[in-house]
Amino acid sequence: MTFLRASVATILYVIVLLATYYVHIAYFTVNVVLYAAVLDALIALAIMIGMLFLSIAVIIAAVILS
Repeated sequence: MTFLRASVATILYVIVLLATYYVHIAYFTVNVVLYAAVLDALIALAIMIGMLFLSIAVIIAAVILS
């Protein structure tokens, strides 16, 4: 079960990272590819952290309301 959760989280992170990279390359100027890739990884990490906290908040709210 732990392996499944880790696999799903990794796949989700890769999808968010690729989407972030595509938006960054398509709509913004990129001068240094290394810096752009690091920035994309940090943005994807921030999105994943936000999704994690949001999911925890929803679970807590569901427990409180039930």
